[in-house]
Amino acid sequence: MNKTFLKHIPVMVILTSLITIFLVGTFFDKQFSELFVRDGYEKNFFGVFVDIFGVPIFTIPLMVIVTVLYNWFLFSKIKPKTRDRIQRWKLITFWLIVFIALTLMTSIPVMRSHNPNYYLLIWVFSTLIYWTLFGYIFWFFNKKDQRQKFINQEYNLQTLLVMVIFCVGVYFTVFILKIIFNRPRPDATLLPNAVKEYQAWWNISYQNFSLKNESFPSGHVGIAMSLLSILFLFKNKNWKWWTLTTIISLVILLIAFGRIIFLKHFITDVTMSMILGVLFYAGAARMLKKNWLKKWEVTKHG
Repeated sequence: MNKTFLKHIPVMVILTSLITIFLVGTFFDKQFSELFVRDGYEKNFFGVFVDIFGVPIFTIPLMVIVTVLYNWFLFSKIKPKTRDRIQRWKLITFWLIVFIALTLMTSIPVMRSHNPNYYLLIWVFSTLIYWTLFGYIFWFFNKKDQRQKFINQEYNLQTLLVMVIFCVGVYFTVFILKIIFNRPRPDATLLPNAVKEYQAWWNISYQNFSLKNESFPSGHVGIAMSLLSILFLFKNKNWKWWTLTTIISLVILLIAFGRIIFLKHFITDVTMSMILGVLFYAGAARMLKKNWLKKWEVTKHG
């Protein structure tokens, strides 16, 4: 059997599974979401946590991109003698600015919240997790063995550009589809005091058009799919790649489930974002195999 075909089997299985769930959800979207309609749903800790933690999750691959780009430039572009003359306070200032900027991004959900006290408590918990992850990313890519990889040019600019294209491509597509389909959220259509009627994803209507009708597809899941971009940094699918893939997949599934029980999305909303993410990932992986940016790669120093 063709080896290329075998390599694509995992992606084909995942896509087939997601499309199957999407088709089933097309007929049972409303019934499934109604299972989670209950008093106090808006205070569900897991739902609120996902609501807050999920929005700025793009800062994780962003931190990876910034750290890799920084070290790529420092150890591949700058000569050792010049690098040694860089004052430490300049490096500290740079990373302090990055850290503050990323922290402000994690505050977006709280700044737009109508329930600041409850959300603020969960935001603190969420921010501590992000700080831990940012610290780990910085530590990991500054280890001695990783620095040697930068010197040996095992990380390159093309990989970083593909990561950016993948992340921006997924979310931009999700954003455009939200406007096109203009689907009201479950909490606006399924509650006893619902102000809008249930609308299937395929039943596009602009009669009561509103930018708040942004249920299909899920933005949170679309953003979570950006975590897959980190996998592009691996040269081989070793146990580390599979471990990280499993962790990322679990995070995406948890965020999807959190959006459903929080009555912010139907099952078709979250599965469509996953389908888009997998398709973009397959396309980006194919793009990565072509050395279209090879002429931009720097000459090794020292």
